Amino acid sequence: AEVVGILKCKVKLFRLEDLAVAEARGDEQRYLDMAEIKRGKEVPYAVPDVNENFPQQNVEIRIYLLKAFQMTPSQVVDGVAQSNNWVRISLGSEDWDWRRYYDCVTSLNPHFYRCGKIQAKLPGAGRLHVQLMHEQDWGPANAVRDVVGGLGDSLTSTMIGETVVDLEDRWFCDEWKSKTVHKPRETRELTDPKNPGISVGKFMMIVDAVLKVDADDSPEKDVNIAGRQMPLEMRLIVWNLRNISPKDGYTSNVKVTTQLLGWGRVKETDQDIGVKQTRNAMFNYRIKFKGIKYPSPDPTIPAKDYMMRIAVWHTSFPLPGPDVSIAEGILPLQPLFQECMQRNLGKTSADDMEIVDLEPDNPKDKEADEEGTKYPFRWFKLCHPGGPGCKVHKDFRPAGYDFVKNYQAEIQI
Repeated sequence: AEVVGILKCKVKLFRLEDLAVAEARGDEQRYLDMAEIKRGKEVPYAVPDVNENFPQQNVEIRIYLLKAFQMTPSQVVDGVAQSNNWVRISLGSEDWDWRRYYDCVTSLNPHFYRCGKIQAKLPGAGRLHVQLMHEQDWGPANAVRDVVGGLGDSLTSTMIGETVVDLEDRWFCDEWKSKTVHKPRETRELTDPKNPGISVGKFMMIVDAVLKVDADDSPEKDVNIAGRQMPLEMRLIVWNLRNISPKDGYTSNVKVTTQLLGWGRVKETDQDIGVKQTRNAMFNYRIKFKGIKYPSPDPTIPAKDYMMRIAVWHTSFPLPGPDVSIAEGILPLQPLFQECMQRNLGKTSADDMEIVDLEPDNPKDKEADEEGTKYPFRWFKLCHPGGPGCKVHKDFRPAGYDFVKNYQAEIQI
């Protein structure tokens, strides 16, 4: 069946009043609102004035276009799938075209980070169409394509998918309109009307709306800075470990492994052999993590949340055999990466770049290397991955296990 329009209405139920009650009142039977009857009230039916309840207002709609991903490729050029992306926003007779202001974004996971604005009268045309478009690559004839494109987008562009937002449902919802100061970031499915029900990608966006008379006093936000990425390098120094739970009688052969989840292989230190619980395992070992970008370039991999796993192991040196876990922990580093990007964004000279360190618990907590350079450090308690009930010590009991009190090692980094 062909869709020719959208009907939006409100349905209310009314019950005909009992005849005996109406006669006792000396009047005709009334239709009573059933919702009000449940509240113990008798509210007769009256024709509502829709215009009085919902007066039409001039509204500026702001669509913060962030990024699209998991897209279906639109074109294959020289054996490589690609897509020249632009965005069209339409609302009734109003429309906004990305190409009037910016160039097409060539990527299968395009980042836009711009704000598109369109005028609306609400109530009225309230179905906002956000369409992700692909501009065809004609190779050497692209100049001809641009001329032909002036005659109509259908000759040079195809729609990848679209998502539809009902603005009236939002504008007339007080929770969204007035109480939600920072509108949520939405990840919306893109679909093709020719193949309904099949996702062709996802679009991340933020939808906001303000009265047109208030638009100048409430300018749109600059989301372009949020779309930038910065290559970063993380350096980790493993200084010492203390209070290590012994695994081989009274001693352990200790090594440390680290992994920035989602960003490459596991890295490990050398070994400290025969570490007793009464002495520290000493390393002073440097580890570098290269090729990191912030924010994560791939939104489809949730593991890239800048979480570092630190694990302490007992090795079977000098005999062959598997390593035995002593303790491990997860250290969230996203705030550290964010601060580093904010401090260095826009700086082009390496001499101007700032190094951002993990803040110590005490400002005096600094360790010096062989050259006398001082680095701030922190101690972290690590627990056995088995958690409550692990039989590392015979005194451990599941009911009384305390992750703070019964830690298995402390690491200084």
